[in-house]
Amino acid sequence: MKDVTIYGGYYKQGDDLAHHLEEDRHPAESLSRWAAQLQAAAERIREVAAVVADYQGIELDGDTHYVGLSSLPAEALERLSLLDAIHVEEIEDEEEDEEFEDDPGAIE
Repeated sequence: MKDVTIYGGYYKQGDDLAHHLEEDRHPAESLSRWAAQLQAAAERIREVAAVVADYQGIELDGDTHYVGLSSLPAEALERLSLLDAIHVEEIEDEEEDEEFEDDPGAIE
């Protein structure tokens, strides 16, 4: 089983705007760059949503700086990987762990 972290392209509003202010102190230009960043982030999230919509049983979770999907079928994982918007984390399968522990010939 694999879990993935979604990179939404957005961190904290003040930090993100400050990044654009470092590039150009002009308020209108900085705000325009920030808006473009948010539009790109929204598009990335829509692309992930379009993939997730095609599958049953996928779970979504989030907190302050984390958005993740779990219980992904292999095909969904492959499609999401093509979006370059996720980080894949290996999650150990408890049944596989039990089989490994029960095998006296297993090499650890």
